[in-house]
Amino acid sequence: MKKKWDLVDRETPEGRQALDMIEHVTNTWKDDLIDARIGAAWFIGRKPTNGHLLLGRMKVYGELERKQLDLDGQVQLNRDWWTWLGNTDEARLALVHHELCHMTQKLDSDGDQEVDGHGGLLWRKVRHDLEDFRAVVQVHGLWMPDVAAFAESLATGAAQMSIPGFETPGKGKVLEYRAATA
Repeated sequence: MKKKWDLVDRETPEGRQALDMIEHVTNTWKDDLIDARIGAAWFIGRKPTNGHLLLGRMKVYGELERKQLDLDGQVQLNRDWWTWLGNTDEARLALVHHELCHMTQKLDSDGDQEVDGHGGLLWRKVRHDLEDFRAVVQVHGLWMPDVAAFAESLATGAAQMSIPGFETPGKGKVLEYRAATA
């Protein structure tokens, strides 16, 4: 039987890279997670579902899991995608940053981080900022505040990284997909 999961091992080059990226993102952009104990795991051999390949996910642990595992959460990464030679470190870093954005402190009404019955810090899962369909935006434009805010981030954000199968036209930051022709 083939393995479907494995723990990320710092002794391997890809494991060291993934764990270093988790630490870098936490220290650079996600300081709300400085006190979080975050592990990492690989999922292996995952096939696309409905045309979408799952690249990663963030598991935020509950009280029992935190107590048993001595972790607050786990970044779960697609090992096949991570080790694909056409991939870039920039894309890997963006994925780790994306997954860590799914976790934040659970705050009480005073803005202090909540603790569980064992004195452990509480964390919560965060949904995506943007929830819409390309077809709706193509017809109706930036019709919702979250879509408009996302577009503003595109206009003012970093230069677009190179992604195989996509081109950045001119000097813009918006990608165009160029399908291969037979």
